[in-house]
Amino acid sequence: MIEKLIGISLLFGLVAYLFFIPDWLRETIDWLFTKVFELIFDLIGFLEKLVEIATALLGFLGKLATLALLAGVLTIFLNEALPVFGFDKFLSGEQYVAWLMLFTEPYTWAAATTIVATTVAIGHIRKFDLDFEDFMEKQRERFQKRRDDRQARLRMTNDVNADTK
Repeated sequence: MIEKLIGISLLFGLVAYLFFIPDWLRETIDWLFTKVFELIFDLIGFLEKLVEIATALLGFLGKLATLALLAGVLTIFLNEALPVFGFDKFLSGEQYVAWLMLFTEPYTWAAATTIVATTVAIGHIRKFDLDFEDFMEKQRERFQKRRDDRQARLRMTNDVNADTK
């Protein structure tokens, strides 16, 4: 019931706007709506740029964290593998315990998994954005080519019709 009332109210408002509101008021309302929509679209463009910058920054930080994680795990691995081949450990004592605690705790691996997964997701999002931009550019080119072909055919038709008169 309420939807019908809203629809009828909008219909009456549109009719009043089109036929009964003075021109100066209609022009003022049109100007106001134009400015509001310009602000909205400017905000959307600003937010898109902000998201693009944040994506690039977070992607870089994720790659850096992934490399740090790899370096830490390789350090622990080499420290454990070197004695097998007869070399001395290069980490010992408190240093080794700190590294071992850091890379053996479950919450560390949960965070590491989240960082790696998020970095991969950001990379996929960026690739999707680039693919979408390429697709839209190809669509524009196809549309432009079709429009140019149509205009050329129309000019030829008009030239033929002008020659026959």
